[in-house]
Order: sequence, then structure tokens, then C-alpha cells
Amino acid sequence: MKKITTGIILLALILGTFSCGSEPSGTNETTTSDTDAAEETTSGSGLPKLDYNGDTVTILVEDYGGYCGVDFYVEESNGDIVNDAVYNRNQSVEQSLNVNLEWVGITHAWDDREDFLTKFRSSVLAGDGAYEIAAGLGYFMPSFVSDGLLSDMSTLPYINLQQPWWSKNFSDNSAVDGRYYFATGDISLGLIKNMFCIFENLELAETLGVENLYDVVRDGNWTLEKMIKISADIYSDIDGDTTVGQSDRFGLLLNSGNHITGFIEPFNVNIIEFSGSEPEFVFGNAHNTDVVEKLSAMINDNDGIFFDTKGEQETAYNSIFRNGNVLLATGWLMHTDSYRDLTYDYGVLPYPKYDESQTEYKTTVLTTYSVVTVPVDSKNKERAAAVCEALAYESWNSVTPAYFETALKVKYARDNDSTQMFDIIREGVSFDFGYIYTLAFDGISDRFKDAVERSEAWASKIESIRQAQEEKLSTLVESIRENIE
Repeated sequence: MKKITTGIILLALILGTFSCGSEPSGTNETTTSDTDAAEETTSGSGLPKLDYNGDTVTILVEDYGGYCGVDFYVEESNGDIVNDAVYNRNQSVEQSLNVNLEWVGITHAWDDREDFLTKFRSSVLAGDGAYEIAAGLGYFMPSFVSDGLLSDMSTLPYINLQQPWWSKNFSDNSAVDGRYYFATGDISLGLIKNMFCIFENLELAETLGVENLYDVVRDGNWTLEKMIKISADIYSDIDGDTTVGQSDRFGLLLNSGNHITGFIEPFNVNIIEFSGSEPEFVFGNAHNTDVVEKLSAMINDNDGIFFDTKGEQETAYNSIFRNGNVLLATGWLMHTDSYRDLTYDYGVLPYPKYDESQTEYKTTVLTTYSVVTVPVDSKNKERAAAVCEALAYESWNSVTPAYFETALKVKYARDNDSTQMFDIIREGVSFDFGYIYTLAFDGISDRFKDAVERSEAWASKIESIRQAQEEKLSTLVESIRENIE
């Protein structure tokens, strides 16, 4: 890694109001381009021996909030296990392909997101080939498909989505007729960092006589009903002001509207479903209506369950979970780093199932994970594909183990049970077509968290926008199928 270029200066380190993911029932599985057979391949990746003569490959990185860029590039080795894994990965790719990776980072916050979107769109429309590869947030990048700015990666060589370093669930649920324009997996460390989870104050659980929730999870009995039952009666007015507030004791804390989004996948809240190869807008169905009603009742009718209206402006560093008076708190796996200095022991759990009829736990990923894509004006698309595959393989081989197996499970976890929960959470990651393309539907997944928070009538709310959303769906699917470049 020879050069790092920084774009827009970070104005504010904030988490934006993002939303975040289910598996359609149709045959919407991606196909993978086969590479010409080569007797000599690079170690492990399956790539043939390639030599790009030291050419520079420019990669755009959307460094949202100033914390996403480090998942892709760091300036030097500094002794931190994850930092050094990222550095060494990039060095390895440069050496194996004989390329010079030039990383162009554009740092922005939610309020100045248009700066990034405009810069990328203008560059590709100008056709100047400024970026051979682009890595951007899962919230933003899919919206460029309808604009014809992204290459159909299913036509490119080298990328093999059947390999374990790519998320097959994501690929299957983002493609139409085998065509896909972006991909994610181990190449995005944010895919792990932004997995929704629930933190448990183990010491408070022991004090209150709460049963072992690890066993509840393992027995398949960790459900919405179970979580509410445990949480609802734990409230205590600790400060004695007769008002429910941040200083009191709670059974469950939801630390902002984004954390409501975390229930989308675990509760099978589908936005789009496929019947064969044809998509259907199902967001307003009876099941989703029941989910919204139950979650609304949960946060609005139970003193023991606290929806922190101030949480949107706060982080894990000042969440009231830190004061020791909250039994359960929603969050993301990245918060384990923030909680390393807690004075009490805590554990990690998956989000619950909707009910016991579900056979598995599912996990939503906040849409601040990254996807990689090849812009239509990329100067060398085949080379770009080779670099993507090499980066994904090396991430799977070294970066993910450094973060997930070593940092997350050893450095951040407080007990062995949590490490098992990490595996359950990661194995349950899944996506819905409408969730992946949420911005193409005007940020439609945000309507779920808004309806829960405001106790809105879900069926009528979605019916009022159904026709417009079906038209957007038709336009999007047509764009994907036509491969407009």
C-alpha cells in the first residue's frame, strides 16, 4: 500500500440515522463467472498467477464517520492485531498481483452525505475512470444501480461468490436473474462490527435471580415473549423522582431508533419476497403488522423497557448501560470495544426470535457495513475483479480471524459463553432484497422503526405508499436485468 489520499474533512463523528435485512423464497441465486483454467494459481485464493506490472489500482473508500476507512487501509503497522492484519493484507495483495493500491478516502458524516454521493456520481458520469474499485456503505451504494453507474459483476472474471469469503446470503438476495452489481463478505470488516446483538449485565442478572440466558438461547427458547417477560418487571425508580428516566433501573434498553431496526431479520420482517424470479412488495402484510404492534406495545407499555430518546445522539461510550442499572441493552458487536472498561461482567446474546416456531436465530446488520463494486468507467474491470477477489480472500484468511477470533472473542469477551453467542450471531446474518436496496425505495426500512416508535397503524401506512413503491421496484428490477452501462 503505497499511497493514501484523504478526501473531505470529517465534520462530525456521529452515527447517522441509518436503518438496516431476509431471504426471499424464490430462485434468486447468483451465478458466478468462471475464470479460464490456469494450472498455476496463487495460494488458497484460486486466482491464476497474475502480474499487473506494478500498475496503480485506485480504490475509493467511503470513510463514513471517520471509522469505516480503517477496515480497508491503514498507513502503517503499529502492533495492534487488527490494524496489522489490514496492513499485511494489503501488502500481500500488492505483492501477489504486482499492483500498487492507492486508497482514496472520502470522510463524511450523515449531514454531509450528499458530498460523497455527488462526488462519486459526478466522477462516474464524467467517465474519467478515476476509481477502478469503489467501497461504500451498504446503505448508499446499491442506489446507484438504477443510475447505471455500476458494472454487472456477474460478467467479470475471477470473482467467485461460492467461496466462503463472500456472503452468499447477501449475494443471493441482492441479485436478479444472477446479475449483481456489488458484493460483501469478509472484505468488509464492518459486516461483523455492525451485527446487531444484545448485551447482558451478568452481575445484575445474578442479583435479580434471572435465569441463565445463555441456556435459554441454546435451548431455542430466546423469543420476544421471553425477553419481555424477563424485562418488564425489573423497573425501579432509583432516583426517586417518580418519573421514568435514565437514572432508573430497567430490564431492557433500546438506545435509539436504529436498534429497533435490529428486529427486522430476527422477526422475518420481509420488504420484498420473490415468487420464482418475480419480486413482490410485501412490507404491509399481516405478519409485519403483528410485529409492529407487538414491538410498539413493548416499548410504550412497559416501564421496565426503556426506549432512550436521547440515545440517537449518544454512543456506547455514554450509554446508560454503563451505569450498571440495565439488565439488557441492544447494540452492535463493535460496542464490545467500548465496554472493555466496564466495572461489571457482561455477556452477549443474539436478538430473540419472534416466537418458538422459528428454527434459527437471525441477525440484522446495520447498513454501515461496506460493499465493493466496480464503476462502469473503471479503466480495467478484469484487474479490478482480481483485486476484489484477492482482498476478499486475504481478509478471510487473516483480517477476519484477527478481529473475530482474537480481538472479539479473546480481548473483548468476558466469558466463554459469549464466544459461542458470537458464532450464533454471525451464522444468523441474513438480508432482504428491499433492505439491501432500501435507499432506492426512499429509505423504506426506516419506516419500520418509525412506526414502532410512534405506534403507527402499519397496514394503512404501507398501503398509502404501496403503489409508488411497486413502481420503484419494477424500475429497479428492470435496471438490474437490462444491465444498463
